[in-house]
Amino acid sequence: MTFGGAMEAIFLVLVGAALFSQSWQLLGLYSDNRTTGLLMLVLGVITVLAAVSASLYEPMLLSSSADRATEAMVMKVVIVSWGIYAIVAGAQYLWDFDERANGFYSGFIAVATFCCMIYFVRFLEVRYGVETSLALSGATLILSLIAGFNFFHKATEYSVMRLVCGWSMLLGGSAVSLIGLAVLTRVLS
Repeated sequence: MTFGGAMEAIFLVLVGAALFSQSWQLLGLYSDNRTTGLLMLVLGVITVLAAVSASLYEPMLLSSSADRATEAMVMKVVIVSWGIYAIVAGAQYLWDFDERANGFYSGFIAVATFCCMIYFVRFLEVRYGVETSLALSGATLILSLIAGFNFFHKATEYSVMRLVCGWSMLLGGSAVSLIGLAVLTRVLS
């Protein structure tokens, strides 16, 4: 089975899986941080490798516009940012690094992902239609909200945000993965 040209779909499934696994740690259901760390590290490395792989880098949804290179680069910014997040969070859980650095990076990717979401909302509906626009802008909106919650939980050490962050990762990660699976199976095209 080949996934040539499935950049967005594979990313959404992998980052959703990483967030889903991290949510169980934040909700207190894993007794050992290393489990989450190893899983997130592996998913992050696979995400970054998929983003730079020539065969997987071809977009699945963003393929027919004159500005295809720009749109693919915006998507790649989101992919690499979240891949690095998964690697950093995995290392933090695996080797017990300080959480605040991960929190401050979450603030950066919240802003970066939100800016990419604005780009998708502004340009994709005209070029590709409502389905593509909703899929990518909806997924990036969910990801930017999750990153924002993570920033307030880890960088500011606002303890009440732990459960909010955990539940947003559980539900948001599931939603992002479902969007990715819908794109991969061509339910959304």
